[in-house]
Amino acid sequence: MKDNIISKCKFCGSTISSTKPREFCSQSCINKNRKGNSVSPEARLHIINANQKIRQKQMTDGTWWLRYPKAARTQTGVKKKKRTSEQNLQNSVRAIEIIKKLKTDGRWEEGNKKRSFALKGKPQNIEIVKKRKLSVKQSLSEKRKNPQWLLERSKTRFPNKAENNFISFFNKYNLPYKYTGNATFWIESCNPDFVNTNGEKIAIEVFCDYVKNREHTSVDNYIKKRNETFTKYGWKAIYIENKELENEEKLIEKIKNFGDKKW
Repeated sequence: MKDNIISKCKFCGSTISSTKPREFCSQSCINKNRKGNSVSPEARLHIINANQKIRQKQMTDGTWWLRYPKAARTQTGVKKKKRTSEQNLQNSVRAIEIIKKLKTDGRWEEGNKKRSFALKGKPQNIEIVKKRKLSVKQSLSEKRKNPQWLLERSKTRFPNKAENNFISFFNKYNLPYKYTGNATFWIESCNPDFVNTNGEKIAIEVFCDYVKNREHTSVDNYIKKRNETFTKYGWKAIYIENKELENEEKLIEKIKNFGDKKW
């Protein structure tokens, strides 16, 4: 039997007893030594004591609470202040400006490509995805009952490209419909894109078949769900696909011949 050789670790200074001569006691000491020059245990104790003294000074002066706000909250029990509605609006406006800059520079598309490439091939848990969708629906249904939330959302919501095309189309032919897709008008949980201004309960929904097939499995399911809420309150809806704007004459006939009045 070979006798154990007693030595000291170069990094932490602990005693090592082994049959073969060793410089370090563990793999963690080897890795730490690779990052920089090894420090003696006496010097390490000196550094720890100095850091403790600096921390005590910072806590008395109040500078430590500014550097580490989360730790300060856990120790003192002070809760984080909630943001006001004005601060949320300012942040949303800033976010919209940043997104516009990214789109003009071309960095927005590059980021989307990188994200899509990173997510490809990763399996998703179906139960977790369903729970997330349900939580989003429940939170939205509760928020839509609050009139202040609706006003705040109307200030930060803007028409998309297709809706802008239809706004110019209605203005061009003086059709009595105004844009309400910015959360200014609600029928229960539905926010129609356009609403009649002549007193008739007629709404117009502009959609893309690709998006509705992805969200509602089919366009028919989307129309059924919307019609259920509209008919409760005596409303009717005209459903127009984006492609129909190419033939303006047919579209005008479709809108004018719809409803009780034919004008």
